[in-house]
Amino acid sequence: MHEHCPERDQRNIGIALPMGPVQVEKRHPREYDGSHFCVLVSETTPTPRPGSDDITRAYEEAWVGQQGYLKENGQQQRWALAFIGDTLARDGSRVAELFIVDLPAEMAAYRCAGDRPLQGTSRTLPAPPAGIRQRRLTFTHDRRHPGLATTPRHWVRSSPDGSAIAFLMSDEQGVVQLWLISPNGGEARQITRGEHDVQSAFNWHPDGRSILMVMDNSVVRCDVASGAVARVTARSAQPPCAEAVVPSPDGHWVAYMREIDGWPQIFAARLTVDDE
Repeated sequence: MHEHCPERDQRNIGIALPMGPVQVEKRHPREYDGSHFCVLVSETTPTPRPGSDDITRAYEEAWVGQQGYLKENGQQQRWALAFIGDTLARDGSRVAELFIVDLPAEMAAYRCAGDRPLQGTSRTLPAPPAGIRQRRLTFTHDRRHPGLATTPRHWVRSSPDGSAIAFLMSDEQGVVQLWLISPNGGEARQITRGEHDVQSAFNWHPDGRSILMVMDNSVVRCDVASGAVARVTARSAQPPCAEAVVPSPDGHWVAYMREIDGWPQIFAARLTVDDE
């Protein structure tokens, strides 16, 4: 595809299902058999309509909830992915927005093509299965600072119960803050309100009540109910690395990285937990 039409060689989101193996006719060095059945679940276009929900790129995805999320009609949506999609504003600028795509629980549904072939053709990209449609959650084109933050690079993250999706976005003063939104849509809720940018990707604590990240050159823990931020590590001259701040499964530790002599090294800090 890149050789034929580079502008259509776009970033998308796919999933792998244990419905293999898949055997293909090998006519290119990059074609090979696979153990799983893979499909795209996002849809992009090289010619987005300004001001629309069209996107040119889908990226930085996350599964929603450990068991999915509760829909407004009371039904449990078992599988869903949240991701960032690049939209086009009316002035021609790129604006990153938050999207979600609900996925079927039945494996057979992933083999059902929509109006285009699942596998694509020699001149078209693969397409999502029938009935799989992404849905936009944020609408930020008219804000003073439109779009989700792209610096620092971050992956959107769902709370363990699936009730909230966390992302980074600037406030009216241009400070990168932590925000939450329901997977059902609605108004986003600003969590942090400090003078310092969030400086890293982030992750939820296993208890679902706090988020760990870097702010003001420290690893910090933010209570999502109150927005209170507590330092986990002392402030340093150089901030911890921005790529990852990850709690242990039992919630007692947080791993992060610092650059030492030009190389990122892994550190761990002890966390206080409610049962201590």
